[in-house]
Amino acid sequence: MKVLMTVPSFNVLGGVASHYMGLRRHWPMDVTYHTIGRRRHVPAIITFVPDMVIFLFRLLFGHYDAVLLNSSFKSHPIRRDALFLRLCSWFRIPTAVFFHGWNSDVYERVKSSPAGFVKAYNRARLIYVLYSGFARQLAEIGITVPIHLTTTKVSDEMLAGFDVTKRDGNIDQILFLARADKEKGLDVTIRAFEQVKKRYPHLRLSVCGDGNALREAKDYVAVHQLADVTFHGFVKGAEIIRQFNESQLYILPTTHGEGMATSVLEAMAMGLVVLTRPVGGVNDFFEQDKMGRLIESVDPVDYANAIIHYLEDVSLTRNTARYNHQYACEHFKASAIATSMCDDLQRITTK
Repeated sequence: MKVLMTVPSFNVLGGVASHYMGLRRHWPMDVTYHTIGRRRHVPAIITFVPDMVIFLFRLLFGHYDAVLLNSSFKSHPIRRDALFLRLCSWFRIPTAVFFHGWNSDVYERVKSSPAGFVKAYNRARLIYVLYSGFARQLAEIGITVPIHLTTTKVSDEMLAGFDVTKRDGNIDQILFLARADKEKGLDVTIRAFEQVKKRYPHLRLSVCGDGNALREAKDYVAVHQLADVTFHGFVKGAEIIRQFNESQLYILPTTHGEGMATSVLEAMAMGLVVLTRPVGGVNDFFEQDKMGRLIESVDPVDYANAIIHYLEDVSLTRNTARYNHQYACEHFKASAIATSMCDDLQRITTK
């Protein structure tokens, strides 16, 4: 089977790009990636027309059996992908849509006048979402095509040679690995670390990612003379694995419309305690206090208290590391997800 998939640029740090980079070598079918959306230093509005033209060219001459449109429930992506879906419909190519991110304000606007959205997206043969709540909301506004709950992935290669029994329960380094944007909670992370550092001077914070809050974060660290905070910028591949290996607790106080943060799953697989917010798909599986903490607030004090809780309970931290690793290996490995999606796409071509 030959499948065309739209994907974001792999040169822009993000969960969806990471997801499809990790799946690339595991597809049990012939997959072509078609890059859409913003590139590094080039906004999506500039790339829209050339992306559309190349997509149309591939539909005309690529002889694809199915298309997977990777989208997000935000204003620009849902308009763009409605056009892509119409093109696929014209060429009678069975198409699935995968909504990764979710913006509640956009959903409310669509809900107030859903006819156009419903008409466009009921052309799909299948819709993927990352959280059961998103599936219910789509059904409420009139989407009648099958909606499947799926997950993002952990690369099989990331886990090669990893031994979770080496996690002894001591915490020396906290990891923030995401876009360095305010909505991802970088400012909350640094202020929480600042409070904990006063009691635990050995503690380090590793910040990985580029974004619009990075300059402000660096300035704050400099002005407050906060020691042992390292900014690594954009990281990938072996460097990501090294950061997970050297850290014991992962923090992501995100207010972003997450579908399922890949970095959370990767942190679990690598045996880290996870502190994050109850946003998107984590709500469907996260076991409070057994995997870490889902913290509703964005108050640095709440994250500082949670960090201290795990710093002071070595046995709990060690058990959490082992449980997270086992759970992630059983549920999130890329090879299993690729096979499952291939089976789904095969089925929509036979309808």
